[in-house]
Amino acid sequence: MDSWRSIGLPVAGVSLISALGYYCLSRPVKAKSPRQKRLKKQQENMILFFDESGAKCYSCPDHNISTCLVEQCPLRHLWKIVKIVSEARYTVDVCLYSLTHPDLENAFLNLLKNGKKVRCVFGMRNDEEDRSVKLLRSEGAFVTVKDRHSPATVPSKFVIPYLLMHHKFVIVDNRILITGSMNWTTSSFHANWDHIIISTDKFLVSQFVEEFECLHAGGAGGDEKTYITRPTVGPSLQAIFFRKQSLLCRPDANRKKKCDRPDCMFTVYRAVLHHIVSASVSIDICVQQLTLEDVGNELVLSHDNGIKIRVISDRAYARGTGSQIPYFIKEGIPVHMKSDQETVHHKFIIVDGKTVLSGSLNWTMQSFFGNYENLLVIRDADLVSEFQREFERLWEFFPTANSVRA
Repeated sequence: MDSWRSIGLPVAGVSLISALGYYCLSRPVKAKSPRQKRLKKQQENMILFFDESGAKCYSCPDHNISTCLVEQCPLRHLWKIVKIVSEARYTVDVCLYSLTHPDLENAFLNLLKNGKKVRCVFGMRNDEEDRSVKLLRSEGAFVTVKDRHSPATVPSKFVIPYLLMHHKFVIVDNRILITGSMNWTTSSFHANWDHIIISTDKFLVSQFVEEFECLHAGGAGGDEKTYITRPTVGPSLQAIFFRKQSLLCRPDANRKKKCDRPDCMFTVYRAVLHHIVSASVSIDICVQQLTLEDVGNELVLSHDNGIKIRVISDRAYARGTGSQIPYFIKEGIPVHMKSDQETVHHKFIIVDGKTVLSGSLNWTMQSFFGNYENLLVIRDADLVSEFQREFERLWEFFPTANSVRA
């Protein structure tokens, strides 16, 4: 009897394990709740907005980021960015129009001192005499400085005095992207209305990785691989890049016709414009500069056709040559502008509350056909809602402008 019991015990154990295994494998997988999906998206994508409260946080001698009640505390945002950069395990790729903030600069220098790889692409704004460039090079960073000269193949009457490297993005370990409209300078963090997007979206990160490899490998004045990412319906986050071939298409943009090149950037420009003209309900604009006549005319036409148009802009740039803001005010499009000294540095347009166009570029001919730039086409509902919420907040905060004059 005891022998049967000794045999039956393990047999029963095996039977129990088999039954549990069958139950677990055959049990249907529970779908993630909407809240779980939202949390996953929040982990993949984060927007940091900056506003006028930055000056108060920076000027407070006893400031504590953990107890600060300012929702958009710039020092708390800065800490997040420094933390992401500092925790890089292998490499950080830096592509910036300007780098002067000491905390961000030190984060890169510390990585180099700890044996991590740092590669940089800067514009001639950060030339050989620039402190950041010199320090990074002295610690072993691989630095490429992009030239500001127009290609010789452009007809002289269309030559622009420089080709500006205007990107503002950093890639950590080829898996985290930090980008947006914000420059990495001290003044940007405490005196501007601005934003930064942090994303781990694999498709979006891969696009910026490819763009960085192209710019870094091209060297100062070297050849760059020609490719473009067309704005098509598909991914919820997609990037469009503008570079030297954009400048080559500048004459075609002036003539408003496509050239014979298969990668003609005028085609991409028209595709971007199509996002705006396809609006059926509303277009909300929050930009530092808007001088494109095509965009101005289409917005006025949309306004006349009953589309709700609202514009937030920077007063200093609204008075500039070619600005479309006086045209909007004249045609009855509501415009709100700040009345103090800080800069509205945002560069985003929201179409029908469903699509956001935002990136490093200002809405000028120079940006589309003369700079190294990027533009994101954002269809992710959570990100779009964040931009919309910020627009509504600024719309209430800034006064109505009846003139571009203060």
